[in-house]
Amino acid sequence: MGEPERCPCPALPTEPPPEERTKPPLELEGRRLHATQMLVAWVVLIPIALFSSRYYKETYSRVFFLQEFWWLTVHVLTLLTALLFIAGGIYVARLNRLTEKFSSQAVDLHIYLGWTSIILFVLQIISGPFRAIRPAFRALQITIHWFFGMIEYVFGGESSHFLQTIMNAKLGHL
Repeated sequence: MGEPERCPCPALPTEPPPEERTKPPLELEGRRLHATQMLVAWVVLIPIALFSSRYYKETYSRVFFLQEFWWLTVHVLTLLTALLFIAGGIYVARLNRLTEKFSSQAVDLHIYLGWTSIILFVLQIISGPFRAIRPAFRALQITIHWFFGMIEYVFGGESSHFLQTIMNAKLGHL
């Protein structure tokens, strides 16, 4: 008895070439979850908060909900909910970065603009409850609040633009 006979079929590679491999599920789902959570926060919740504070402040100044002005309750609750979605998006992105080693200028710019908008967003939430009493300081505070809010929203939008660039680069469209 000698060695068993080998199969006469040609040797097949054990794994497909890199261009034919599918991405690991965590990598794909991580990107989708990050994008979904950030879009819900920045495209749905934050505009609702901005709209309610900007346009319903005078309209519903005598309507109360949870012992506060109606517009303020909607404004605060949607911003805190957006903060939870942003925290979830950061967590998923961090998990995804541990598994995925893709890097480019668009990814780096997305990260920098994203963190800048998130830091401005948190500063807005922290500074929101504090109001100056003097009219001159109050006007300055309102202007700074509006300015930081606009910068934060522009950076968030640009960050999502670079997210699209990242997705195109990963799919090979660039």
